[in-house]
Amino acid sequence: MRSSFRRLAADHAALHEDLPPNYLFPTEESSDDLTQLTTLLAGPQGTPYSQGLWRLHLKMPEDYPKSPPKATFKTRIWHPNVEESTGAVCVDTLKRDWKSTLTLKDVLV
Repeated sequence: MRSSFRRLAADHAALHEDLPPNYLFPTEESSDDLTQLTTLLAGPQGTPYSQGLWRLHLKMPEDYPKSPPKATFKTRIWHPNVEESTGAVCVDTLKRDWKSTLTLKDVLV
């Protein structure tokens, strides 16, 4: 558990380095619970999403990084990799292709 906590803390710290400018971390959502992360995604310029802002929630399992986080959009979005009714992100990286070497930054970008 201790090494898992260190890894999670390192992943959180790395999130504030070199992320694209459209990733925002709302200060009112910050907490000491490293197993939960909420970020706001501003749609990238030049895309159909450019005028939007979406809230994405990551929930890390107890055995992270052995198991992937669960990613859920809390703001409704239409995207082929997002389950319309629940907002669950459905990509192979967060399922069968998950590797424990992947980080939270890899999940977001």
